[in-house]
Amino acid sequence: MHYRQMQNVFEPEVEKHSELRQFFQSCHEPQWKLDLKDEELQRAEVIVVPTTMVRKSIEQFLPVQAKFVLAPYGADASAEVKQWTARELQGPLQMIFVGSLGPRKGLHILFEALSKIPAHLYRLTLVGRWEQGFREWLTQRYPIDFEWTGPLTSREVHAAYRRSQVLVFPSLAEGYALVIPEAMASGIPVITTERTAGVDLIQHGVEGWLVPAGNGDALREQIEQVMANRASLPEVGAAARRVTEWLSWEHYRQVLRQGVSTALGA
Repeated sequence: MHYRQMQNVFEPEVEKHSELRQFFQSCHEPQWKLDLKDEELQRAEVIVVPTTMVRKSIEQFLPVQAKFVLAPYGADASAEVKQWTARELQGPLQMIFVGSLGPRKGLHILFEALSKIPAHLYRLTLVGRWEQGFREWLTQRYPIDFEWTGPLTSREVHAAYRRSQVLVFPSLAEGYALVIPEAMASGIPVITTERTAGVDLIQHGVEGWLVPAGNGDALREQIEQVMANRASLPEVGAAARRVTEWLSWEHYRQVLRQGVSTALGA
């Protein structure tokens, strides 16, 4: 996502919670670096992007003459697939969040949503590293029960997906988010926002669900709808897995080669 759009995304969150500004500082680079990025984009003949959202963010803020090549990143379709059981669909909804544990990924939005849902209806697992100071800020504001695993290896993450029933990833700003196709490859559906790869990989209600970024009420309503329709999770998870069967790294390389060759040839 172009840095100007990133700034536009973060500012409303800071207006709601001024304490979040400190956690967004790591996303800001010196102006000379940002100017250099814009110069490189304007001089480019071909710009390779992983999502349509990234392309739109560039075109919105910068006049470029380059040809765009859309090359979505790959997923490991050889990953073992979750085996659903009838018993799983009876107890609490098993949710997992994977990524850096900070506000850019929308973790505070998830906690806000869950604070309005009875705790006995869900179990939440967090995988990743906390941004310094954010856990304290978050848990003081939203007393949500969760299991934190810390960082995991790729194999361990896929195993964690299979123990879960849905990946919840309410990110505010992503160029792609590899955790989305990774979870889909493991056979579980995803709840994410329109500012991730979900806009290109997920048909709402078919392979997962899309909600507006930064909207805790919309996220809560979607989680509640999933809870109320638990029987559909295996079907949605299977549809998510089918997407990743063509979304391989070989497909990425093929699209990249063909797209760049075509653009340069034209």
